[in-house]
Amino acid sequence: MEAMQPTGWPSPRTAPLRRLIYCAYLGASLAIPAAVALAHDPPPAAETAASTPAATEHPLFVDPAADADETVFGDLLVVPPVGAYGRTPLHIDPIHAAFVRDAWVHPAAGEGLRTASGRRVAWEPLPPAAPGLWEAPQLAGGYAATIVSCDRPRVMLLEASGHAMAYVNGTPRAGDPYGTGRMVCPVALRQGDNDLVFHVAAGRLAARLVEPPQPLYFDLRDAVIPDLIADESGPAFAGVLVVNATDQPSPAAQLTSYRAGAQTITAAVPALPPLGVRRLVVPIDGHLTEDEIEAGSVRVQIDLTLPGNDGERRLADSKAFDLAVVATDALHTRTFLSRIDGSAQPYAVLPAGATAVQSQPATTATAPGVLLALHPSGTPPLNMLRGTPPLPGTHILAPLGRRTFGFDWEDWSRIDALEALADFRNRAAIDPHRVAICGQADGGHGALRLAALHPDRFAATAAVDGWLDYFLYGTSMPAWSQPDRVQELLLACGNDQRLPPLLGNLAPLGVSVQCDPRAPAALVQQSRTLRAALSEFHADFAYRESLGDENPAGSPALSADVTAFLTSRQLPPDASVDLLSFATPNPGLAARCRWVTILAAQDPGEFCRVGAACDDAARTIRVGTENVAGLRIDLGRLAPGAPVAVSIDSEPLREFPWPEGGAKQLRFLRRNDQWQLVPAWPQAWKRPQRSGGFRSVWDRRIALVYGTQGTSEENAWAVAKARFDAEQFLVRGGGAALVAADEQFDADGDPHRNIVLYGNADTNSQWSRLLSESPVQVRTGQVIVGGRPEAGAELACLLVRPRPGSPTALVGAVSGTGVVGMRATDRLPLFVSGVRLPDLLLFDADAATRGVREIRAAGWFGLDWSVPSGRFAWRETAL
Repeated sequence: MEAMQPTGWPSPRTAPLRRLIYCAYLGASLAIPAAVALAHDPPPAAETAASTPAATEHPLFVDPAADADETVFGDLLVVPPVGAYGRTPLHIDPIHAAFVRDAWVHPAAGEGLRTASGRRVAWEPLPPAAPGLWEAPQLAGGYAATIVSCDRPRVMLLEASGHAMAYVNGTPRAGDPYGTGRMVCPVALRQGDNDLVFHVAAGRLAARLVEPPQPLYFDLRDAVIPDLIADESGPAFAGVLVVNATDQPSPAAQLTSYRAGAQTITAAVPALPPLGVRRLVVPIDGHLTEDEIEAGSVRVQIDLTLPGNDGERRLADSKAFDLAVVATDALHTRTFLSRIDGSAQPYAVLPAGATAVQSQPATTATAPGVLLALHPSGTPPLNMLRGTPPLPGTHILAPLGRRTFGFDWEDWSRIDALEALADFRNRAAIDPHRVAICGQADGGHGALRLAALHPDRFAATAAVDGWLDYFLYGTSMPAWSQPDRVQELLLACGNDQRLPPLLGNLAPLGVSVQCDPRAPAALVQQSRTLRAALSEFHADFAYRESLGDENPAGSPALSADVTAFLTSRQLPPDASVDLLSFATPNPGLAARCRWVTILAAQDPGEFCRVGAACDDAARTIRVGTENVAGLRIDLGRLAPGAPVAVSIDSEPLREFPWPEGGAKQLRFLRRNDQWQLVPAWPQAWKRPQRSGGFRSVWDRRIALVYGTQGTSEENAWAVAKARFDAEQFLVRGGGAALVAADEQFDADGDPHRNIVLYGNADTNSQWSRLLSESPVQVRTGQVIVGGRPEAGAELACLLVRPRPGSPTALVGAVSGTGVVGMRATDRLPLFVSGVRLPDLLLFDADAATRGVREIRAAGWFGLDWSVPSGRFAWRETAL
C-alpha cells in the first residue's frame, strides 16, 4: 500500500535540516509520567516510516513555506513537577491555581515555588538540545516557560509536541502528550511580550511558532484516510483538519471533494470558533473504474470555498491526497461515521481466509465469523494485523479506539469498538454466533471489559498481558483510608470501571488468559489474579504463561493457539438460554443481557444485578434483582397469544396478558418496594440511553455553546474553555465537536443532540431555554441546588440534565458564579481515563490548592432527575 503524499509537502530528500532534527528527536520514545498523561505504560517508540500505516503516515512537522515567518525559542525556564494528580476529578497544582486567579507572573531564573507536597523547587534555565527541542528529566510532569516578543498583533501556529497543555497569555490550549506531532494550534500573539507556559508530559518538549499558510485552510497531518475496495461502490469517508487561523469565528464555508470521472460532493463546513481547529468529514464517491482498480490508487482533491462579494464562491484552500484501491481479500482500512460526533473513524480489516463453505451462498450458517482485536496503546490497528495470516472462516477487525493512545478501551474507545463491529456487520454477511474479542495489554483489558459488559455479543474473549482495572493496576486511583461522605461518593463513581464484580458475566463465554512471565511483575500478577478468580466458577477458561513468540510477526493476541481457542466457540441463540445472570455498574454502560434489560438503577453509583429463568413450556419467567428500579423482559422467544406469568424478587407469580401491538415486551417499575407493570417507561426518567454522569454528555453529536452575555472576562473565558475542550476531545479522542456562540447556536436544528453550555444563567442566553427547569441554577454569586443556596463569587459547577423535548439527549453546563470559579474548571480531567464524574460537582476555586477538600457537593439526580430522589453528598450539612 503506497503512502499518501499530499500535494505541496516537501519531499523527505529535500526537507530542510530542521525537520530532520525534529523527526530524529520526536521519533524517540516519549516516557510520559502517569501524573500528567495518566497512561499506564509509557508509549513505545514512535512509529517508523516502515511500520506506520499508509493511511496515517504524515511528517511530525510540516515545513513552512519559504517566505513564512518562523520562531524557534531559545532557553526555557523549567521547573520539576509541582502538582498532585491522579484519576480524581480535582488536581492540586499551584501553577494552575495562579492562572485561576489571574495571578501568574512570569518567573525569573532561580525563583522558588512550593509544590503540592510542600517541597521547595526553583525555576532553572534549560538550553535547547537542538533548535526547538529540549530534553531534561525534570521536564517529565514539570512546566516550561518562555517569553515571545512580537512587533505587532498576529496569529501564529503553535507547533508543539510532548506537552499535556499550554497557556498562551493565560489562555489554555490543548497539548500533544503522546508526541504524535499532529497537533496544530493557532494562537493570538499581542504586540510586545507574550507569555507561553507548557505543562510538559514527557522528558522532551518540541515547540516553535510558524506563520499560517492562509487564514482558513486544510491541514492533512492528522488525516483519516480509508482504502477503497475494488468490488464495492458505496460512499467512503475521510477526515481532515480545517484550521481557522484568525481571531474571529470562521464564515460559512463549503468543502467539495472531486475525483476524476466520479461524482462531485459538496458539504457545509460548520463554523469554527476564533483560533479553532476541527476535523471535517470528507465524503468521497466510492465507485471505481477498471482503470482505477488496475492502477491501485485514486486521487481526491478537496476545495475549501467561502462566499464572495459577487455571489460566486472564492477558493480559500485546496489539497489532494491518494486513496489506495485494494482487493476484497486484502488487509485494508475502512471508515464509518460515528454516532458520538459524526466524525469519520477508521478500523482495519483482515478478511477471512478461504474455507470449504465459502463457495456456498452466504447464510448465517455458512457466513464467516468475526474476531474483534483490540490493540495495545501506541500500536496502530494495521500494524497489529500485519504479519498475521488470514483466519479460515473468520474476519479480523481491529478498531482504532478513537486514537492509538486513547482511553484504555474505556469510554469513547469502548463505544468505538462496538461501532466498528456494527458497521462491519452492516457491510458483510457474518455468523452472529461466532463473534469473539481479544486484545493485548490495554487491549487485553478492553477485551475482558467489553466481553463482561456485553456477554450476549461475544462467544469468547482472550486477554494477553491484560490488566483488570485501575484500582488493581497502577497507583493513580484515590486511596482514602477513611473517606468522608464526599470521597465515598467519588469512589462510587469509580464503580463504573471495576471489572472484578463483572467477572461472573463471563461464565457463558470461553475465556483465554495469557501472559509473558518476562513482563513487569505487576502485569503478570494481574493475569494470575484473574486466573484465581475464574477458577472459582468458570467451566471454560484457559490459562497460559508463555514467552509470546508464537506469532513473532504479529500481535501475541492473534497467535495460533489464541485464535484457535476463540474461533472454536459459538454463542448460543437467545431462545436457547433459559437461565441468565448479569451485573452492570451502570445501565448507561450496559443494560441488556439477552432477553432482560435493566432500565435504571435504584441507587446510582452501585452495581445492578439480575438473575432470570424462563420456562417456555410453562410460560413462566422468574427474576431476582439487586439495585434495579426498572426492568424490561423481551418475550420474543415465546409463542404469541397466551398470557405470561412473571415473578420478580420472590413476589407470587402473576399472569399478564400478551402485550398488544408489535412490541413483545413487558416493562416493570419498582415502586414502594413492589413491582408494577407499566405500559411504557416514562420519557423524562433516566434510562439506558440517558442515565447520567457528566461525561456521557459527550456521547451524542456534542455541541459546545459559549456564553456572550457576561463581562468581557467571562465571555473570553467561555469561548476559550469551549475551544480548549474541543481541542482535548480532538487530541485524545479524535473527536469533532461543534463550538458556537450562544446567540448564533440553533438549538432547533438538531433537537436530539447533546449540548454543553459554558457560563451561567446570567452569561449564556441558551440557559433560559435549555436549563430553566433545572433544580440546579447557577447565577452570578450563587448556586441553588434543589432549593438549597450556596453563596460565593468563586464557585465552580458541572452539571448534566435531560434536554427538554428529547427522550435521549442531555444538556451539560460548565459553569461558575464568577470568572474565578469559571477558570477553576479549566483543567478538570474530562478526557482522562479512569476519572468518573457524577451528575453534579460543585466546588470552590481553592480546589486548585486544596483538592477534593473544596468540593461542596457532588451527586446524582434520582430516577426522575430530581434532587430529593437523588444521591448527594454535601461537605457541610444544611442549616
